[in-house]
Amino acid sequence: MNNIKYLFGFPTSIVKLKANKYNKKEIINTIEKNYNIDNNRNEWRNEWDKISTESSKLHHAYDDWDNSKFLKPNFDLLIKHYKIIITKFLNKLHFKNTVNFKFSIANYTCMKNNQFMNEHIHPYTDFTLIHYIKFNKKIHQSTHFKNTHSHSNFSGLLNKKLLQNLDLSYIENSNLCNVYKFNIDEDDICIVPGLIPHFVPISKNVSETRITIVSNINIL
Repeated sequence: MNNIKYLFGFPTSIVKLKANKYNKKEIINTIEKNYNIDNNRNEWRNEWDKISTESSKLHHAYDDWDNSKFLKPNFDLLIKHYKIIITKFLNKLHFKNTVNFKFSIANYTCMKNNQFMNEHIHPYTDFTLIHYIKFNKKIHQSTHFKNTHSHSNFSGLLNKKLLQNLDLSYIENSNLCNVYKFNIDEDDICIVPGLIPHFVPISKNVSETRITIVSNINIL
């Protein structure tokens, strides 16, 4: 899916980055070594999250890159490919003038059995890039995006026949969903606005790690 698609009315895109284009195995090995050191690295709970009473449970590196306890993955090759992918995405949006952007790898996540990520946003971020570097769609949960438009709370009451007949797996119908998830495959890269709330539900009986790399993108 190379064209712009609209999630709840917001521009998004999914592209695939072939594994032989960068040091995929090396990055996965480094992250899994870190996971084995501490599978709940850098625990966090969002201050604005008034729903969840329990902190997210996963291994992640946000704001903890300089922790000498863990190895630093080598993302140099990925950064080059991300720049190309982001440029192509932004070029498909209708800016009035040529714009510049900056981006950085903000985090990686690693989780498996009984782990999850609470609902959160990426404040002060125009777009977020999520790279599913290790992902088995048969057992892993894809990122769930929450529809914050107020009509999604009662569309099921007012549009029963419409909802019964629409295939809500299609992103074109996501405006009527409370929560939407992409049909993600390993090596997919998803770009979405940073202010769309998203979360990863708990996984049960999963012994294989799920790994993503997350970048934040800002227009200059």
